[in-house]
Amino acid sequence: MEGGINAWEGLVAEGAPQSGMTYFSPATKLEELIALAWFLEDGSRKFYSELVSTLMDKEAKDLYHELAKAEEHHQASLLKLYEELSGKAPDPRFAGSVIPSVKEGDVMEGGMRSVRPCSGQREKG
Repeated sequence: MEGGINAWEGLVAEGAPQSGMTYFSPATKLEELIALAWFLEDGSRKFYSELVSTLMDKEAKDLYHELAKAEEHHQASLLKLYEELSGKAPDPRFAGSVIPSVKEGDVMEGGMRSVRPCSGQREKG
């Protein structure tokens, strides 16, 4: 294992612990937490996909395309987990049907808003 805890060099996040909790408040049940995690993965996937369209460097494009695909795999894992734990097949509008107050693709992992994250910025080439 090269990453994760084995790569940790003692750095810690700064700021109030509750600052990243904004989107967790509507989720209290297990199904809602899984749906919220799905929303966060979706926001990150959309961010990476949008970023790809702003880049010219092939290696960078390939990297962000792979990151977007990884988020899709994470979403699929969450759908499977939901089905296993709830005993129900996910609704086609899964996350939105579980937590309608959160908008798809609106927030990404880390609590950042993902709406047009790179608007007005293009790679120079």
